[in-house]
Amino acid sequence: MRALKPCALSFGLLLALCLPASAAVVYDSGGFEAPRFTTGFVEASDPTVIGNLRGQDAAVGQWREAGAAGGAAAGTAIVQTGVTLSGTQAVRVDRTTNDQRWSPLFTPPVNPIGGSINIDWDMNVLQAQGDPANFGPLFGVEAYGAANGTLRMGLLGVDATTGELLFLDPITGLVTTPADTKVGFGAWNHFTLSLDFATKTYGVALNNVLLATGIGFENPGASGLSDADIASLQAAPPAFANQSGTAFFDNYLITTVPGGGNGVVPLPPAVWTGLGIGGLIFIRRRLVSHVSGA
Repeated sequence: MRALKPCALSFGLLLALCLPASAAVVYDSGGFEAPRFTTGFVEASDPTVIGNLRGQDAAVGQWREAGAAGGAAAGTAIVQTGVTLSGTQAVRVDRTTNDQRWSPLFTPPVNPIGGSINIDWDMNVLQAQGDPANFGPLFGVEAYGAANGTLRMGLLGVDATTGELLFLDPITGLVTTPADTKVGFGAWNHFTLSLDFATKTYGVALNNVLLATGIGFENPGASGLSDADIASLQAAPPAFANQSGTAFFDNYLITTVPGGGNGVVPLPPAVWTGLGIGGLIFIRRRLVSHVSGA
């Protein structure tokens, strides 16, 4: 389903991501390496999944899971050694029939007054083996606010059927970038979702190149970051969606960035709106809402 929407950036406008030296680390997965993460980990409440991400890294930021009941049938995030970008371990996420989310626990919510929060990760998405005329699933990261993690602010991910980079626009829903950016399947790419709490907007970047900024929070009432979920999601209504797929995640990192501006060089509002003359084609999808309680 296609819809016209005013554009935030022209096709040729790509800005380099700028991370100030004064940025502070909120959470660093350390590449999901041992001893904080192990392939043989057994989580007491779900011994059916060996190497489960849920329950690991308890001393730094214990990972939790949100979605359907645990177990392999619900989809898994498993620490493994077969496919990595750096080091010897990374996380394999498999979606079966349910939306699942995994996030480290850090409380209280992080609120960078007058600044931003950047969520960075490396991801390798395999092409879904379902009907090529359909969409999904979507693999990426969501950002949630409020003490109980119920207010979603933004989302950045990849459609495992089309390879399209998708982000969440609060007005039009799940859309492609202005240039309909795609990634190659079976290849590692670096992703950044940058939240500016001063303006309640966020920006998205691929391989340190800014693709869109000034995107409004889906829930502007969120006052801080409560969780940043590695997510495997349905990317379209069930009748049009591939249900299953696989992606790998490495080098998950959350930092605060003083000064705001989505952690990038922001565009002036006049430029932001002026570049939208004529409109651009975007893909709009329906996305299943977040289920808290992990």
